[in-house]
Amino acid sequence: MASTLRAAKQLVKLWEQVGLAPDLPALGPYPVEDSVGFRVAVSMLLKSLEPGRYNQDYQQYETIRKLRAGYSNLCMASVVGTSSLHTMGGDHVKHYLMTSPTQSAWFERFSLGCVRRMGQDVRQDWAITLPAMHALMDLLDSKWTQVEEAANRALVASIAAYSIIAFCGSFRGSEVFLTDLHGLRRY
Repeated sequence: MASTLRAAKQLVKLWEQVGLAPDLPALGPYPVEDSVGFRVAVSMLLKSLEPGRYNQDYQQYETIRKLRAGYSNLCMASVVGTSSLHTMGGDHVKHYLMTSPTQSAWFERFSLGCVRRMGQDVRQDWAITLPAMHALMDLLDSKWTQVEEAANRALVASIAAYSIIAFCGSFRGSEVFLTDLHGLRRY
């Protein structure tokens, strides 16, 4: 704030030295409409005061930010949004330019302030322990000996292979299918 004021004063002083009239952008009055996302910001703050999943006093930023995403999606789907939507990019990556108030510079700063003040409480999934993996393999070994049909044995072997690959590669779910098993590199 102070650096912005200092820069404005220097601009005016330098312009006056060469006889130019000061030409700073007007800082107000703002229009009566909500053009920067104040309403969504107020909603996010009110939502943050509701009991959360991990804390009964408040909700996490990751939860309240969904209000912004929902509002932006509504803007994109609206009559005004679809008619004013512009895209940049090629076949694989596109960037959409839209007129949603939640995409304003003010709202970006509001969101950043929320994250900095609220923090982010990340609850990661627990890793599968080695004893749990051994117990799963023992269970699959017993299933292997119980089944006689080739299709059922193939299913048990597939589950075992999938589990071992995921465990040893520290993958989660569908990441196993994105793996080149010969070179063990991800696509």
